[in-house]
Amino acid sequence: MGLRLCDRNYFNDSGNTSLSRSFTARQARFDVLTVAGRYMLPTSAHDGRPAVKTVTWTAQVNPATHPAHPGVHAGAARTGNLHAVNDVKFVNIECFEVELPDGTAASPGPGRLVGAAVTATHCPIRVVVEFEAADEGLGLSGQGAQAGENLVCYKQTAPQTTVDVMIHEFCHSAGMAVIGGNAPPPGLAVPKTTAQVDPDNQDATSTKGHLYTGHDHSGGHCARGLTNTQKAAASYGGRPATCINFGENSLADPSRRTAKICPTCTLVLKARELTAI
Repeated sequence: MGLRLCDRNYFNDSGNTSLSRSFTARQARFDVLTVAGRYMLPTSAHDGRPAVKTVTWTAQVNPATHPAHPGVHAGAARTGNLHAVNDVKFVNIECFEVELPDGTAASPGPGRLVGAAVTATHCPIRVVVEFEAADEGLGLSGQGAQAGENLVCYKQTAPQTTVDVMIHEFCHSAGMAVIGGNAPPPGLAVPKTTAQVDPDNQDATSTKGHLYTGHDHSGGHCARGLTNTQKAAASYGGRPATCINFGENSLADPSRRTAKICPTCTLVLKARELTAI
């Protein structure tokens, strides 16, 4: 199991995202981060293929009221596909641009038809782009394109957090978060989840278990330190969990989770046979 330090780390684990907008000119920009809360890379963070999968367009004109409009064909609004690579320009990780091609007079494309309003020859164009969106994280444990290698974001002004993330990712490599198909060591039961009452780990903070997946985090993690109410929330973002195996950290020191591996995770780690790590 290797380790690579990097400046920024992007990954995909949630499928494709679709964005749509109405064009009133031949070129328009999609703000991925603002609209979708995600990023877009030129190529897939998962398999290296182009991140844009499909681009479709539809003329925004009513065939019933404008039957002779060039944006109408065979009684329906014209529609078609754009080239997912040639017609899409990557600007940066937060936005991209689409330029509408003209087509021909006999078969007009969206660039020839587009306009700010419906007239005798022009109309707005609705464009839908399906692409693989990427999330940004501080670390990633041996998945996808970097199988067998841990990625950790390094920040010179935050050495504590960098070490925290490094320990967190190695804990994943050691199978510490036993959920989502990752079995516990022989002889140990799967720890309770945050949706289950856990008689063995009740404390002043919570009567529920600590194991969870999702809640705006990627993979299996530990939520020790959260209250029952906090564990019931849809998102754990920004919550004050205390185990280093919580699903997020900041990129600023001091880290609130420095060198704190909770008793549940410690038990799993001690019981692991780690000669393969």
